[in-house]
Amino acid sequence: MKTLNEILFEKINLLVEEFINNPQISAAQVGSEPKSALEDYISTSHLDDIIHNDLNYDKIRERKIIDGSISFAESNFNKNDYHKFLLELVKIFVECDKMDTAEEVLTNTIGKLSSDHLKAQSLAILADIYIRKSKWDISIALINQAKDIYTKTNDIIGIVKCENLLGTSYGERGELLLSRNHFTNGLKFLAENPDEKLAAELETNLAIIENICGNFAKAKEHFYNALKMFEKIDESKRIAELRHNVGMLFLEQKEYEQAITEFENAIALSIKENFSAVLSVSYLGKATALTSLNDNELALEYCYKAMDMAIKIEDKLTIADVYKVIGTIERNQKRYESADKFLNISLRLNDELENRLNTAETLIEYSILSEKNGNSSQKTDWLKKALEYYAEVKAAGKVDMIEEMLAIA
Repeated sequence: MKTLNEILFEKINLLVEEFINNPQISAAQVGSEPKSALEDYISTSHLDDIIHNDLNYDKIRERKIIDGSISFAESNFNKNDYHKFLLELVKIFVECDKMDTAEEVLTNTIGKLSSDHLKAQSLAILADIYIRKSKWDISIALINQAKDIYTKTNDIIGIVKCENLLGTSYGERGELLLSRNHFTNGLKFLAENPDEKLAAELETNLAIIENICGNFAKAKEHFYNALKMFEKIDESKRIAELRHNVGMLFLEQKEYEQAITEFENAIALSIKENFSAVLSVSYLGKATALTSLNDNELALEYCYKAMDMAIKIEDKLTIADVYKVIGTIERNQKRYESADKFLNISLRLNDELENRLNTAETLIEYSILSEKNGNSSQKTDWLKKALEYYAEVKAAGKVDMIEEMLAIA
């Protein structure tokens, strides 16, 4: 299996080749053949020999690839093409879960852009990074700035990308109705401006919302529409994400064995292709399914795999969810004091992230813990709080579930 550095270098090298081979781009200063131009530029074999035995060799090599590729492009491309290159480079960083590096390059670049199109693109990419870092308000402000530019220039596909990002941002913080409206608006725009990849992304995101709301038939329809499109255009990362989300659909329907099969499909593809973000949530999805099957020891093992990956990529939502699942495992094993501590951490993190949906899910786990402790009045209090959150985000299926739980409490 390739290391992340090998994948990063391969992707950047292909990008450099693409720019060098583009007849519209002047690369007169490049003395090497395109295939070896970047490698020649960053090669310092005597330094490589010195640092190779260093514990931080991989990090040093990674930084050298990143800084070298930026300097190479600045030395060889005109200003406009250099800025285009940087935005494509940032997309690679995002794809490889190098969020801090992507943010660093973008924030250093945005103020220097004179092209409206490149400025809108960069704002949208930066917004996507902030969504992944759970910084909702900043992300929404950036998306709206990008959308204003796309609207002024009548760039329909750009507007749809913004609708998709807005839907994602609102969805991640648990505002499901707003989220669904943005995804639906995006599909309406695409009716007369087809874009298969973007349509598949919107179908996937709508499926996730319908799944959360308990509309399983609609969710399944959207998922399989998206799967056909992603398979057609051979988008392996999107396929891995989709397999994870189908696993979540089965999880909601309490079909745990089928859920595990889908999570394992996502995990296998993510390990092969180094999709860290998908790997993190799929490890946790499998842990959740195993917990429901009372396979607590194996579930805990997958929780720690998910935590390790989530910490590396700064996925705070997944970290909060890992604590919730560990709390559930501890409760299953009748370690109630420990369960309370882990659920409390999850609740605090979700409150800090202002994620109503995940907060409600943790409150339900707290209600079950209260029941195990023989505290029926506290159980009712937790359920009522969870009901408020689900009602606020219009998760009808969850509201019905809580009302049933309250009826027998």
